[in-house]
Amino acid sequence: MRRSMVVLLSVLAALVAAPVPAAPPSAAQPALGTLGGAPVWPGLYRDQRTVRLSDGSPVVVNVLHFRSDDPSLELRPVLAQGRVPGLETVAEMGRRLYGEGAVAGVNGGFWLASPVGEPNGYWAVDGELVSESETQGRGPRGTAAFGGGGVVMDRVSTRVSVVLGDGLRLPVAGVNRGLRPGPAPGGDGEDALLVYTPRLGPAVLAAGASAPVRAYTLGDVTLPASGRATGVVAEVADATGREVPIPAGGVTLLAYGRAADGLATTGVGATVELDVTLLPVDQDRLPAWAQVVHGLAAGPLIVKDAVPTDPADWEDEGFAPDVHSLVRAPRSAIGVTSGGETVLLTADGRRPGYSAGLTIAELATTMISLGAVEALSLDGGGSSQFVVDGLLRNLPCCDTATRPVANGLFVFHDYRFTSTERLAGAGRAETAAEIALAAYPDGAPEVLVASGEAFPDALAGGALAAEVGGPLLLTARDALPPATIDALALLRPETVTILGGFAAVAGEVEKALDERYAVRRLAGAERTATAAAIARRVAPRSRRAFLASEGGFADALVAAVPAGLLGEPVLLSRSAALPAPTRAYLRRARVEEVVIVGGRDRIGPGVVAELRRLGIAVARLAGSSRYGTTRAVTEWTSSHAPGLEGTGLVVATGDDFPDALAGGPLAVARRQPLMIVPAGSVLADPDAAAYLEERAGGALERVTLLGGLGVLSSYQEYELDQLALRPPAETATASG
Repeated sequence: MRRSMVVLLSVLAALVAAPVPAAPPSAAQPALGTLGGAPVWPGLYRDQRTVRLSDGSPVVVNVLHFRSDDPSLELRPVLAQGRVPGLETVAEMGRRLYGEGAVAGVNGGFWLASPVGEPNGYWAVDGELVSESETQGRGPRGTAAFGGGGVVMDRVSTRVSVVLGDGLRLPVAGVNRGLRPGPAPGGDGEDALLVYTPRLGPAVLAAGASAPVRAYTLGDVTLPASGRATGVVAEVADATGREVPIPAGGVTLLAYGRAADGLATTGVGATVELDVTLLPVDQDRLPAWAQVVHGLAAGPLIVKDAVPTDPADWEDEGFAPDVHSLVRAPRSAIGVTSGGETVLLTADGRRPGYSAGLTIAELATTMISLGAVEALSLDGGGSSQFVVDGLLRNLPCCDTATRPVANGLFVFHDYRFTSTERLAGAGRAETAAEIALAAYPDGAPEVLVASGEAFPDALAGGALAAEVGGPLLLTARDALPPATIDALALLRPETVTILGGFAAVAGEVEKALDERYAVRRLAGAERTATAAAIARRVAPRSRRAFLASEGGFADALVAAVPAGLLGEPVLLSRSAALPAPTRAYLRRARVEEVVIVGGRDRIGPGVVAELRRLGIAVARLAGSSRYGTTRAVTEWTSSHAPGLEGTGLVVATGDDFPDALAGGPLAVARRQPLMIVPAGSVLADPDAAAYLEERAGGALERVTLLGGLGVLSSYQEYELDQLALRPPAETATASG
């Protein structure tokens, strides 16, 4: 929730905008039970469920969980835009840090409304303190710390000090924030010592008070998340009203008013200690808090020793019952189980009929049902966001757009892909452009353009792309996407061929193309006629043709690779009868053999009988699913297409058509098989798994993924990378 926790009244209006029940919701018992779900990375699982509260209200819950002691995974807090203050959506954080291993995460703690984006409370990363703790109520705030294989939670306050060589200890009022000139509590007065680190930026403005300000720059020191660090004063200067540099690898102290008196004898070359002490309520756990690597404050602390904490403690943290305890809202939380699992959770809310949200008490019960022995509520409301692979996977409420937040909590891995490449853009047209330029980096004499909105007219286009030696780009019906325009400029074709009629690709697109290129259009009255028109261009005469169903995309798209490699057409058929345009082509081209791609449910015995009456031999390539059919096609291609390159593989999702449509010409250009794979895990389908295992046991060295993380996840890329890296003699699965 975007608000200043210093003044909780500033957000009452936003929080009570949702209907408040006349009486508090009864203590629901939403039991989620055993942690489960599907892997989003080896050792990291996502579990999404809809649970019912005691009054029947639904709540959609997303859970991430992993072993806290897994050395390959690390839970880290993330600053929005990598600095203080900053604002980003959680998905933007995930995309920005994807290359560093950020695979999944949720929103983090609270932040201030002024200055907007400044963390509100304790915040540390990589052993460095970014923000000190702040007391919003009558007691310390709920805080989670992690690193070194464990997670610890408690209500924690901080004591930050500067210790001089003579042992004099000077209290620090704040870290990486401006002076608050008001009186305590909540204010610093006119006399305060503040510390600034490079997390704030390269400089800080000494402003906010009428008193003079002195700046002390310390080099080669980090403000510790917990413990002591020693630095040497590199510069002392008057800073009143000036912008003062913050050294990289050091800190800057600003002493306002009489706070400078204690530093009066401290000059250049003096040794200064920075001391950070964490003070948890549970003093028995002081040693654990002394080992903090990362941490953040949020609140309230909702579970301790596997039972809900006292609501009176929530009030001490600054969470009033009428705002937080009695109102169902979107929630986020972090917990740790007795079995050593770390749990990150979001619960959607304020969406009647879809997800009601949870009270703080219901959130505590939910975390306990997942096995949590400790749990901390994070920021909630419109801030509750659940992200995997940089993509938002829950349904936040409240704002017209996804809310930018100041920080998040992400699970990072340390794996680096070595045997995969990904060709992807922001959308299907952009991905097709990337694929086209990868297939034909030196340009192409002819380029095909087809609809990216519907597949029928383009199904037979893969074989034609191979025939003309060019790629296939995608367009919207009424206008060329910028990515397609840019790709055409780089490919420099003389001719652009549109696949499909004006219902698929409108005249406006043809007119725009005609200004720069020679344009032709291949189309028929319906999809089978368009396929026949394309076939006539591929091969006016052909001994063999491939036949796929007009009713789906998968079979025709995987047939494009053998058809393109062999210079043979792909035709379309109805299930029960051979369409007239298809029959006419078969006769005119004197086809002797038809290879049916797909099972009998796609092209039935009536079509087979009709083909045989025409004197045409019939073969069928099929499996129990589209993935089984793909396996049959790729294996057939290996034995029938000369010169197929065995070390590479092109992979696309089997759930949608655009990437495989554009990828067929790439596979042909590289003389590599094209495999479509199921969602979630590439090994989820038995036929896909069997084919990939066979390839991994052979010469597979490089896999090209078509499409972004929304269609082929990082976990699927990991599986494929592992398959390509596997020594030929190995036979274990890649799912780890």
